[in-house]
Amino acid sequence: MGRNARAQVTAGGGLIFAGTYPAAPAGAATAQAYPTYRTTYQSATAMGLGSGAFDPTKAGTASGGTVGSVLSHLRQQPLVRLALDARFSAFWFGQTVSAFGDRIHQVALGVLVFGVTGSPLATALVFLVAAIPNLLVAAVAGTLVDRWDQRLTMIAADFLRAGLVVALPLAAAQNVWYAFPIVFVITCISVFFRAAKNAAVPRIVARDDLMAANSALWTSETLADLAGYPIAGLFVAILGSALTIAFWADAASYLVSGVVILGLAIPPVVHAVVPRVAGRLGPFVRDFREGIRFLRGQPTLWQNTVVSALAQMSTGAVVALALVYAAEALDTSTIAYPTNYTTLETAIGLGNLIGGLAVGLIGSRFGKGWLVAVGLLVSGAGVVAIGLTNNVWLAAAACVVTGIANLLYVVPTQTLFAQLTPPELMGRVVAFRSGLVYGSMTLGMGASGLLAQVLPVGLVLSGFGALTLACGVVALLLPAMRDA
Repeated sequence: MGRNARAQVTAGGGLIFAGTYPAAPAGAATAQAYPTYRTTYQSATAMGLGSGAFDPTKAGTASGGTVGSVLSHLRQQPLVRLALDARFSAFWFGQTVSAFGDRIHQVALGVLVFGVTGSPLATALVFLVAAIPNLLVAAVAGTLVDRWDQRLTMIAADFLRAGLVVALPLAAAQNVWYAFPIVFVITCISVFFRAAKNAAVPRIVARDDLMAANSALWTSETLADLAGYPIAGLFVAILGSALTIAFWADAASYLVSGVVILGLAIPPVVHAVVPRVAGRLGPFVRDFREGIRFLRGQPTLWQNTVVSALAQMSTGAVVALALVYAAEALDTSTIAYPTNYTTLETAIGLGNLIGGLAVGLIGSRFGKGWLVAVGLLVSGAGVVAIGLTNNVWLAAAACVVTGIANLLYVVPTQTLFAQLTPPELMGRVVAFRSGLVYGSMTLGMGASGLLAQVLPVGLVLSGFGALTLACGVVALLLPAMRDA
């Protein structure tokens, strides 16, 4: 039989194959096995694996070449590569366990403070105390982390937090207000951990896998939101007066994360030799200014930061008003309050999960700047839709869309910063940006709360959604941001 065999007809008149295919390798395919060989070759070609992916020596076992080629193709997918990367998989596991522990801690802390004080104001205040370090410490933490060994910083942060979390219920047993400064210190340490983590991830994975890695880490946070809060609520309810065990569980999660990172090899950052600056604060001020100077000098990163700071005000508004919106704006005949509120929160988490997975799987096929712009546009439109409806199912659908769009914007943004920022500046640059964004979110929370005193809550949400939508339009009009 020649090199290129043409269509043949079986004895029954059926067409076996039309087109060209390799001849059977000598001694490898019998008259009975050769049709199977041809079929396997066709399947591999149709799947886009190409003739080079088909091993002729597998002729006669139809699944051999095709399955092997499919598996080889799957192993090239970014998320699959990361799953097979023992170092990143271990890091992801540690961070996921820690994220679940954080949800247990958050619920237990609120129950503890409210149970002792009976005051909604005191309960809100403890969460405000936990948020303030994100504004006050972020830029300082980023600058210092760039000077330190980031692996050791994460390990020390995990072990310190484990000890402090165990001390929380002990302090509250003496006086509930003693717990507040401990909460503040825990969050300060967490800010240092986050800065070190953001700086270390680009050295844990390959450059081409950064998008998928950020997506996977965000997905773990989303899984903790979807499953962690319900589990935490059930766990705390079962514990009853034995609430201390919940804090032990969170401390154990920090220990797991710390031990995992202790076993990882993370290449250190090589710092350039720079002239010494007199004084104790001189080197710090120089490094701090260097980070700001770099950010201002990168049009893509600076424009992303400014646009994001405005756009994320709607996130603060949603966080502040979602419960009020569920109570006052939604029709409760279908789902009663406060179950409708948890429905919306779950819908946002589901959207985040879908968006994170989607970006991880196919995000590398699209420009990061376009993903950011589209994410802002769709997210803004979603918040506008939430504010305009009183139907809980329509609102939940809009929340899913908003959650998906949020990850379309967040993951490419993180990846851009990781790719465009030198490793020795990563901590302070990302921390400075985070401080601006957290500040705008806090401003959005306060402004939306004041506006909701005089305007319908749905109208306030739609107004902030329109601001994010406008930011998406601006992102499309700025070439440095759009074409990144």
